[in-house]
Amino acid sequence: ADTSRALFGASLQGSYLFSTSTRDNFLRLHEDMDEQRMWNALETAQLADVVRALPAGLDEPLGANAARLSGGQRSRLLTALALASEAEILLLDEPTTYLDIAHQLEVMEIIKRLNREHAMTVIMVLHDINHALQYADEIAVIKDRQIFSTGTPHDVLNVAMLAEVFGVRADIFTNSQG
Repeated sequence: ADTSRALFGASLQGSYLFSTSTRDNFLRLHEDMDEQRMWNALETAQLADVVRALPAGLDEPLGANAARLSGGQRSRLLTALALASEAEILLLDEPTTYLDIAHQLEVMEIIKRLNREHAMTVIMVLHDINHALQYADEIAVIKDRQIFSTGTPHDVLNVAMLAEVFGVRADIFTNSQG
């Protein structure tokens, strides 16, 4: 079990957060974690300012399944918990869910930076095709629980695939970033 913790960090939709505190959520996953590592993960996930603003900071009770946090803040806390594992492979399930567009782009840039600067492999479930085009090196398109196609976003994303998988007729436009 210890080997898999070192290899994988995960932020999955529907994950449960404990009602006790942010600190307790970290310590339940990483018993030996020091406070600085918690703050580093919270900073990276852009949640440190929110936690600092809580009356008891890291020790503030979060309520049942972290109900005191907004959906976007919960998502960022799950991401921080995954980042704190300092794993080689990061599994993220819709990391931008509940975030406004500005925060979505910030989170995607953080993930891109982690991938580039820390040689961290990132596997994400994304339903936002624009995010996949802009940030993914490789994508797999799933249809009816089966892999429909894989490759670079520009190789896989085409008019025929959009029609076949999503049932939509679309034109594809690119910008200076691809």
